[in-house]
Amino acid sequence: MRFAFKTSPQNTTWAQMLAVWQEADDIDVYESGWTFDHFYPIFSDPSGRAWKAGRL
Repeated sequence: MRFAFKTSPQNTTWAQMLAVWQEADDIDVYESGWTFDHFYPIFSDPSGRAWKAGRL
């Protein structure tokens, strides 16, 4: 069995995203990490910040 984690790159900063991914990288159970590639936030204010997958 393989385990992955998923982050939501909306209404966050680069530093916060980096911290989560670095922490997850230190946890041996995770085989991969995922994020979505939407251009606008989908769970909050549509005018908020959303990191594009290509920029991450």
